Amino acid sequence: MDHPVLGRLEPDPQISGELAGSVTLNGATIELRIEPGEDTLEATLASASHAVTSLADLDARCRALAAAEFLGSYNSDWRFGARDQADGTTETFEKPLLDAAGFAAALQPVALDVRGARSLGLSYGDGDMFWGHWVRVGSFDGPGFEDTHVSLEG
Repeated sequence: MDHPVLGRLEPDPQISGELAGSVTLNGATIELRIEPGEDTLEATLASASHAVTSLADLDARCRALAAAEFLGSYNSDWRFGARDQADGTTETFEKPLLDAAGFAAALQPVALDVRGARSLGLSYGDGDMFWGHWVRVGSFDGPGFEDTHVSLEG
């Protein structure tokens, strides 16, 4: 299916009823996943279209929400670690402290998922802040992103 806002959407061969595509934001390709669930495909596509047309604003909001949720734990815990050395010893290290802007800038958008007309999620690569986990900001009120949940996954 070719959509005027969402581009080319293909049925997912592994997940029945789900459509897959991609969008770009600031030169980055973001995976797009659409699954109507109990809503109509038309309502889900309308929600996805709204999200994509306002993606830069949603991205900024999600980055701020992620920083508000996880900056403190990054600075207090996740930035410390140890590496095994070739000689069998362990070397400790400390990554730099970040402020909210630095934290938000380190996130890399990787996926936008739309589940029905009201459930949206933006997922981010962690920029090596959380040892390969990813950050997901989900909205339960569609593109409004007022009723949200921020999680660390993977």
